[in-house]
Amino acid sequence: MKRKLSLLLGFLLVCLLGRVYQSRTKIRIPSPESMDNPAVADAFNRVAGWPQMRLLRWYVARRIMHLVQQGRAADIGCGPGHLVFNLAQQAPALQLIGIDLSDEVLSQAEKYASQNGFDERVTFKKGSAQEIPFPDGSFDLVISTLSLHHWSQPILVLDEISRYCAQVVLF
Repeated sequence: MKRKLSLLLGFLLVCLLGRVYQSRTKIRIPSPESMDNPAVADAFNRVAGWPQMRLLRWYVARRIMHLVQQGRAADIGCGPGHLVFNLAQQAPALQLIGIDLSDEVLSQAEKYASQNGFDERVTFKKGSAQEIPFPDGSFDLVISTLSLHHWSQPILVLDEISRYCAQVVLF
């Protein structure tokens, strides 16, 4: 009897969630956070230090190591470069470029890179995901974690990425 009741409640919950999903707005509204605000950038850094975020970076870096261990890789929406630095530690033959729109987080990333000896293999550039200033075929791999919700036109971004990269990894 308990099992039947649990199944019925589960079914009703799925139906309710389906209705909520169907009634959602179909207009894409990108997330408006401004990482150029020092308070927002600091809050992001605190969240990035949480164990689940460290676990995510470990998982992504591990998956990437199976795809490419040398060449050039770009992290779009790199923020303060946490994933870039994880990759730099694990893949010494990989040249890494972090790309972000925010001067604030790029400044934090560059400071960390210089303090920890990553200057030679890691660089950071300001840029929009929709208009990345690199020629065709510039990268062996492009990574993007937790930034898709900021992109106002994700299809354009993916088209741009496919122009200058052989492999794309989105998490």
